Amino acid sequence: MELTLFIKRSNSENANSENTISSFKNSEVILKDVIFIDNLLDIDYGRIKTDWWLILYDDEIIEDRLLEVFPFIRYQLFFDCFSLYRRNLEGKITYCPRLFRKEVHTRIDYLYPLEEVKLETLLDGWICEQGN
Repeated sequence: MELTLFIKRSNSENANSENTISSFKNSEVILKDVIFIDNLLDIDYGRIKTDWWLILYDDEIIEDRLLEVFPFIRYQLFFDCFSLYRRNLEGKITYCPRLFRKEVHTRIDYLYPLEEVKLETLLDGWICEQGN
C-alpha cells in the first residue's frame, strides 16, 4: 500500500520524526511522500498523490501489528476514514481519525473530516508515544 504521511510537529521532548518514519520500514506500506506540518492548516491536499493519507505526530510510532492491516484497506470500498487507537507513556488510551482517503479533508481545529464520511475504527494495534 502506498501512503502519504503528514508528520505534525509536537514540540514534545520525545519528538523524533526519524523514529516515526522508520516505524514503517518492516511493513508493506510504502511512504510515497512525507510532509512535515506545524498545524492542521498546513495540510496541502494537492500534494496527496496516493489513494490514502495518514497523519502522525513526531513523537509517535506505529506498531507493526497495526501496519499489517493497512494493505487490506486499499481493497475495501465502503469506508473513507479510519480511527486509530493511541497509547501514551502513562497508558492513557485515545482514538481519533488518522487514516483518510485522499478526497477527505479535515477540520482545521482538530482531526475530524469536514464532511460526513463512512468511518471505521481499526482495533488491530496502536499508535504509540515514543520515549520508553
